[in-house]
Amino acid sequence: MSAENEARDIQSLKLDMQAASLATYPHFVAQAEEQGYRFSWLSALCNDPTLRPKLYTLVQEGVLSSPQSDGTFESFDDFCERLLQPYYLDVADSYIIATFETEWVGLSGIVVDRETHVGQSGLTVVQKPHQGKGVAKALKALSLARAAKQGATVVITGNHKENAPMLAINQLFGFVPHHS
Repeated sequence: MSAENEARDIQSLKLDMQAASLATYPHFVAQAEEQGYRFSWLSALCNDPTLRPKLYTLVQEGVLSSPQSDGTFESFDDFCERLLQPYYLDVADSYIIATFETEWVGLSGIVVDRETHVGQSGLTVVQKPHQGKGVAKALKALSLARAAKQGATVVITGNHKENAPMLAINQLFGFVPHHS
Protein backbone atom coordinates (compact mmCIF):
# COMPACT_ATOMS: atom_id res chain seq x y z
CA MET A 1 0.00 0.00 0.00
CA SER A 2 1.39 3.39 -0.91
CA ALA A 3 1.91 6.03 1.77
CA GLU A 4 -0.71 8.20 0.03
CA ASN A 5 -3.33 5.44 0.08
CA GLU A 6 -2.44 4.59 3.68
CA ALA A 7 -2.91 8.24 4.72
CA ARG A 8 -6.35 8.29 3.08
CA ASP A 9 -7.34 5.23 5.10
CA ILE A 10 -6.53 6.93 8.42
CA GLN A 11 -9.32 8.99 9.91
CA SER A 12 -8.15 11.85 12.13
CA LEU A 13 -10.37 12.37 15.18
CA LYS A 14 -10.43 15.16 17.75
CA LEU A 15 -11.88 15.42 21.24
CA ASP A 16 -12.52 18.80 22.86
CA MET A 17 -11.70 18.04 26.49
CA GLN A 18 -14.15 20.72 27.68
CA ALA A 19 -16.95 18.64 26.13
CA ALA A 20 -15.62 15.30 27.42
CA SER A 21 -17.81 13.50 29.96
CA LEU A 22 -14.99 12.82 32.44
CA ALA A 23 -17.45 12.04 35.24
CA THR A 24 -18.62 8.90 33.40
CA TYR A 25 -15.12 7.47 32.92
CA PRO A 26 -14.77 5.61 36.26
CA HIS A 27 -17.72 3.43 35.20
CA PHE A 28 -15.67 1.92 32.34
CA VAL A 29 -12.76 1.17 34.67
CA ALA A 30 -15.02 -0.39 37.31
CA GLN A 31 -16.60 -2.71 34.73
CA ALA A 32 -13.18 -4.03 33.68
CA GLU A 33 -11.96 -4.33 37.26
CA GLU A 34 -15.04 -6.41 38.15
CA GLN A 35 -13.77 -8.96 35.61
CA GLY A 36 -10.32 -9.12 37.23
CA TYR A 37 -8.42 -6.55 35.16
CA ARG A 38 -6.03 -4.18 36.89
CA PHE A 39 -4.47 -0.97 35.61
CA SER A 40 -1.05 0.55 36.32
CA TRP A 41 0.83 3.47 34.82
CA LEU A 42 3.92 2.37 32.94
CA SER A 43 5.96 4.68 35.18
CA ALA A 44 5.03 2.47 38.17
CA LEU A 45 6.25 -0.63 36.33
CA CYS A 46 9.65 0.63 35.15
CA ASN A 47 11.51 -1.49 37.74
CA ASP A 48 9.86 -4.69 36.47
CA PRO A 49 12.69 -6.76 34.93
CA THR A 50 10.22 -8.21 32.42
CA LEU A 51 9.05 -4.77 31.20
CA ARG A 52 10.92 -4.86 27.89
CA PRO A 53 9.61 -8.20 26.58
CA LYS A 54 6.09 -7.57 27.90
CA LEU A 55 5.88 -4.11 26.34
CA TYR A 56 7.43 -5.37 23.11
CA THR A 57 4.81 -8.12 22.85
CA LEU A 58 1.93 -5.67 23.35
CA VAL A 59 3.24 -3.08 20.90
CA GLN A 60 4.08 -5.75 18.33
CA GLU A 61 0.58 -7.26 18.54
CA GLY A 62 -1.01 -3.82 18.24
CA VAL A 63 1.01 -2.84 15.20
CA LEU A 64 0.70 -6.20 13.42
CA SER A 65 -3.07 -6.44 14.01
CA SER A 66 -3.66 -2.97 12.59
CA PRO A 67 -5.40 -2.90 9.18
CA GLN A 68 -2.54 -0.83 7.73
CA SER A 69 0.17 -3.29 8.86
CA ASP A 70 2.44 -4.68 6.16
CA GLY A 71 3.13 -7.70 8.39
CA THR A 72 6.53 -6.57 9.62
CA PHE A 73 7.69 -5.21 12.96
CA GLU A 74 11.03 -4.29 14.49
CA SER A 75 13.10 -6.99 16.11
CA PHE A 76 13.18 -6.99 19.90
CA ASP A 77 16.70 -5.48 19.88
CA ASP A 78 15.70 -2.72 17.43
CA PHE A 79 12.60 -1.95 19.49
CA CYS A 80 14.66 -1.64 22.67
CA GLU A 81 17.36 0.42 20.96
CA ARG A 82 15.22 2.82 18.88
CA LEU A 83 11.66 2.95 20.24
CA LEU A 84 11.51 1.95 23.89
CA GLN A 85 13.07 5.05 25.43
CA PRO A 86 11.62 7.91 23.33
CA TYR A 87 8.15 6.49 22.69
CA TYR A 88 7.45 4.75 26.00
CA LEU A 89 9.89 5.23 28.88
CA ASP A 90 10.38 8.98 28.41
CA VAL A 91 6.59 9.39 28.63
CA ALA A 92 5.87 6.47 30.98
CA ASP A 93 3.54 8.62 33.08
CA SER A 94 1.28 8.90 30.01
CA TYR A 95 0.90 5.17 29.26
CA ILE A 96 -1.47 2.86 31.13
CA ILE A 97 -1.03 -0.92 31.18
CA ALA A 98 -3.88 -3.40 31.68
CA THR A 99 -3.04 -6.64 33.43
CA PHE A 100 -4.95 -9.83 34.01
CA GLU A 101 -3.43 -11.93 36.77
CA THR A 102 0.31 -11.51 35.97
CA GLU A 103 -0.08 -11.02 32.23
CA TRP A 104 0.15 -7.63 30.48
CA VAL A 105 -2.89 -7.62 28.20
CA GLY A 106 -3.33 -4.03 27.00
CA LEU A 107 -1.92 -0.54 26.78
CA SER A 108 -2.95 2.94 25.81
CA GLY A 109 -1.48 6.37 26.12
CA ILE A 110 -1.93 10.04 25.38
CA VAL A 111 1.11 12.28 25.39
CA VAL A 112 0.29 15.92 26.14
CA ASP A 113 2.39 18.74 24.72
CA ARG A 114 2.89 21.02 27.72
CA GLU A 115 3.11 24.16 25.53
CA THR A 116 0.16 23.65 23.17
CA HIS A 117 -1.96 21.55 25.57
CA VAL A 118 -2.71 19.16 22.69
CA GLY A 119 -2.76 15.47 23.55
CA GLN A 120 -1.69 12.96 20.93
CA SER A 121 -3.22 9.54 21.45
CA GLY A 122 -0.79 6.72 20.81
CA LEU A 123 -1.36 3.06 20.22
CA THR A 124 -4.23 1.42 22.06
CA VAL A 125 -4.01 -2.36 22.04
CA VAL A 126 -5.73 -5.20 23.84
CA GLN A 127 -4.60 -8.77 23.24
CA LYS A 128 -7.14 -10.84 21.33
CA PRO A 129 -8.28 -13.12 24.19
CA HIS A 130 -9.19 -10.01 26.20
CA GLN A 131 -10.96 -8.04 23.48
CA GLY A 132 -14.67 -7.32 23.81
CA LYS A 133 -14.50 -7.20 27.61
CA GLY A 134 -14.32 -3.43 28.07
CA VAL A 135 -10.55 -3.29 28.56
CA ALA A 136 -9.98 -0.84 25.69
CA LYS A 137 -12.72 1.44 27.03
CA ALA A 138 -11.14 1.40 30.49
CA LEU A 139 -7.68 2.09 29.04
CA LYS A 140 -9.02 4.97 26.95
CA ALA A 141 -10.95 6.38 29.93
CA LEU A 142 -7.86 6.31 32.15
CA SER A 143 -5.69 7.84 29.41
CA LEU A 144 -8.17 10.65 28.78
CA ALA A 145 -8.56 11.38 32.50
CA ARG A 146 -4.76 11.55 32.87
CA ALA A 147 -4.49 13.81 29.79
CA ALA A 148 -7.05 16.16 31.35
CA LYS A 149 -5.00 16.29 34.57
CA GLN A 150 -1.92 17.06 32.47
CA GLY A 151 -3.68 20.07 30.97
CA ALA A 152 -4.87 18.76 27.61
CA THR A 153 -7.54 20.94 26.05
CA VAL A 154 -7.78 18.83 22.89
CA VAL A 155 -6.83 15.22 22.12
CA ILE A 156 -6.09 14.05 18.58
CA THR A 157 -6.05 10.44 17.46
CA GLY A 158 -5.96 8.57 14.18
CA ASN A 159 -7.79 5.37 13.34
CA HIS A 160 -7.74 3.20 10.27
CA LYS A 161 -11.18 3.40 8.67
CA GLU A 162 -11.49 -0.40 8.87
CA ASN A 163 -10.83 -0.50 12.63
CA ALA A 164 -14.52 -0.34 13.54
CA PRO A 165 -14.13 -1.35 17.22
CA MET A 166 -11.63 1.44 17.99
CA LEU A 167 -13.60 3.97 15.94
CA ALA A 168 -16.70 3.07 17.98
CA ILE A 169 -14.81 3.48 21.26
CA ASN A 170 -13.45 6.86 20.22
CA GLN A 171 -16.91 8.01 19.12
CA LEU A 172 -18.34 6.81 22.45
CA PHE A 173 -15.90 9.14 24.21
CA GLY A 174 -16.89 12.05 21.98
CA PHE A 175 -14.18 12.11 19.32
CA VAL A 176 -15.34 13.66 16.04
CA PRO A 177 -13.74 13.75 12.57
CA HIS A 178 -10.95 16.29 12.33
CA HIS A 179 -9.18 17.66 9.28
CA SER A 180 -5.71 18.90 10.14
